Amino acid sequence: MVGLSISIPELLSHRPRVRIYPFLAAAYPAVSLLSANSGQVRLDSVLRPLVVSLALAAGFYLLLAVALRDRERTALLTTWSLMLIFAYGHAYDLIKGEAFLGLAFGRHRVVFPIWLLLLLAGGLGILRLKRPTLWATPLSLLFGLGLAIPLVQIAYFEVQSAQAGQQRQAAVASSPQLEQPIGRTSGALPDIYYIILDGYGRQDLLFQSYEYDNSEFISGLEQMGFVVAKCSRSNYNSTILSLASSLNFDYLNDLQPDSAEDSFWLSSLIRNGRVREYLEGMGYETIAFETGFPATTMDNADIYLAPTSNRRDELRRLTGFEEIFLRTTFAAFVLDALQSVSTVDAPALDGAAEYHRNHILFTLDTLENLASYRGPKFVFAHIVAPHGPFVFGPNGEAVSSPPLIDGEFTDGYRQAYADQARYVDTRLEEILGVLLSNTGTPPVIVVQADHGPRLGSVEDSFRILNAYFYPDAVEEIYPTITPVNSFRLIFNSVFGSDLAPLDDASYYSAESDPTDMVEISYECPD
Repeated sequence: MVGLSISIPELLSHRPRVRIYPFLAAAYPAVSLLSANSGQVRLDSVLRPLVVSLALAAGFYLLLAVALRDRERTALLTTWSLMLIFAYGHAYDLIKGEAFLGLAFGRHRVVFPIWLLLLLAGGLGILRLKRPTLWATPLSLLFGLGLAIPLVQIAYFEVQSAQAGQQRQAAVASSPQLEQPIGRTSGALPDIYYIILDGYGRQDLLFQSYEYDNSEFISGLEQMGFVVAKCSRSNYNSTILSLASSLNFDYLNDLQPDSAEDSFWLSSLIRNGRVREYLEGMGYETIAFETGFPATTMDNADIYLAPTSNRRDELRRLTGFEEIFLRTTFAAFVLDALQSVSTVDAPALDGAAEYHRNHILFTLDTLENLASYRGPKFVFAHIVAPHGPFVFGPNGEAVSSPPLIDGEFTDGYRQAYADQARYVDTRLEEILGVLLSNTGTPPVIVVQADHGPRLGSVEDSFRILNAYFYPDAVEEIYPTITPVNSFRLIFNSVFGSDLAPLDDASYYSAESDPTDMVEISYECPD
């Protein structure tokens, strides 16, 4: 047939007009960042960074192709330019603030000229290559393999997370169920509010290390009928570990599936914990809030509440993932330059802070409205405050987090923590008053931190706020109670269950390997 007379050797020797490896190189940074944050961000967070990266690669490729009319050198120059663009932020963070022989070289004014020299030197070297075609196959294989690795890691995480969820649901289904108490009708069951204030330190810690006296807030809780555990500490120094334990009223070494080799099972313990399963078995409806952190979000709740404003803002502002991504690229230089010019109005640069602020405000505003919602209901509200980023001043005004200087928590940083804690105290006291004033069966309320502030010693990261409101709280809550026993005492008191209290213990683990835990001893101060 006419048009099909090409030979096999000619077919094998045919080379595509556009080299693919520059686009593989462009896709790698965003995909690898997503892989490094698996479980912490949604999968669709990578879409805009990926599209922009590929569009940037296409723009470079097109311009160089028109200028050079040389396919191989166009591909090499595009790849070299992209590598420098995407590596700038990493290099800058690595040497930021460093000095040598008294000269500060970890600054943009030093790094930027070096990057320009590298771009020019590499470009001249590519233009002078005698056989640029030799680079095509090795670079295609290199960047293809490089991109495949994070994609496989992401797929592995998703599969393992799904399997861990199925294992956890099967384990919960086969475990003994708490029976609905005799003599109680469903209408008499109390609403249960589990309010987590992320990183909220104990009263003595706030006063000693942050010069914040929250005694007025503590007194207000006690006047409302709360019992505040004066020497409470968390069982773990990590949010996901702490919530996985407390929502299953057990220690993690007794909850880990036999087949689990990684930490994928932890998020499933939060989403499908025994507290929720037992309460839903009694007729409770679970209500949860979006936190912005998928690993600690109970998005399979009966009612899942999320701020719609954030969905709109995502279209015009940077998300947290996008801001982190930009900070790893040459955009770090541009962003720092813009933020140093006070006359520049760039609201999109505050997207991550605004996104975080909206989550907190939405949860606070919605909590008190839930008092009038029919019950019985189990409300899980994880409020990521006073933990940073610090987006509220003491009166609720919008602020920006002060920067870390050489990785150290400055006095300004500590003050920002105290200011945000003060605002949370004011709002929460108002909300609790509304929840308790609602007519009907008095609710059960736990106001608890998942861990203490991480601005000081290891010991500080365990000293937490822990307050309870339920019928027998005055008799049962003791000063050193830890979250693992919260629902054991509550279920025994409210539902007549027979859950034996566990020994109160605390386990430390590094962020690099949260499941490698070491028990730490602790004594209450006099």
